[in-house]
Amino acid sequence: MMPLASLESPPISKDHDKPSSSSSPSSCSFVREMSQPGPSSLSKLRDLTLGEHLNHEMAVDMPMMCEDGDEDSSQFSMSPREHFDHESELCMRYFESWAQTRQTEFVEQLVARMSFHQHEHIYSILMPMLQRDFITALPGKGLHHIAYKILSYLDERSLCRAELVCHEWYQVITDGLLWKKLIERKVASEPVWEGLSERRGWGKYLFRHVAPSEGINHQFFRQLYPSIISDISNMESNWKNARHTLTRIECHSENSKGVYCLQYDDHKIISGLRDNTIKIWNRESLECKRVLQGHTGSVLCLQYDEKVIVTGSSDSTIR
Repeated sequence: MMPLASLESPPISKDHDKPSSSSSPSSCSFVREMSQPGPSSLSKLRDLTLGEHLNHEMAVDMPMMCEDGDEDSSQFSMSPREHFDHESELCMRYFESWAQTRQTEFVEQLVARMSFHQHEHIYSILMPMLQRDFITALPGKGLHHIAYKILSYLDERSLCRAELVCHEWYQVITDGLLWKKLIERKVASEPVWEGLSERRGWGKYLFRHVAPSEGINHQFFRQLYPSIISDISNMESNWKNARHTLTRIECHSENSKGVYCLQYDDHKIISGLRDNTIKIWNRESLECKRVLQGHTGSVLCLQYDEKVIVTGSSDSTIR
């Protein structure tokens, strides 16, 4: 606050006809205004007090200016850089004293007054600050399942690269058994994978929780995936280059009349013959297990489920 002495009347000179040298017309008018306080005088007092406060802050850090000469004055004066540092420090003090909403409002106004090149520089600073390694951060916050879910959508190439990012990413992939989930996704969407899972026997470990006592862990599925890819590649190569083993089933149809239709699954083959019979064969041994008779014409079509076989014949009947 302004010292009380500064508000007192100026000293009265012995020479009543001459004004005192220490007073000025402006100071005298200010004293007269303060003797009769009003809205305008209070406002001037507030502005003067704030100005003295700011001048005091700047005077604390600014070195004393020498008045003996230009040579000594330049030795103690502030350089442009020092002056900038001092002013920027004062701005930072005010900025840190504001609420976050006020800080945001101030920055918006500041950015609006910048040039395009300044915006580009600010963008280059903000981008690294906005980047977050959320895969590493989520498990630390107890959100492991979200990290597992995100990485479970990766294909095999991306999953291999994700393992090499850092130890934390590799740990998320290991704990989440993400190679197992990738194989399950392939089996559920591609018939070739489904057939291999049943034929090779590793399908029994899928679509269920694997207990640690079974000895099936992340490395099992990590090594299984390239093995499956190798099987599929060999299969495609065999079909393309006609490398296969042909197995024949002799139906022994009367008069070699032939086969008109068939259907099969993993356990059996059912054939409709021109000799009016239906024969059921074992898929593994290729032996005929049963012969169904009743039609008086060739069996032209058939369809079955677990309980019923429906057949259509040239005798114009369905059995």
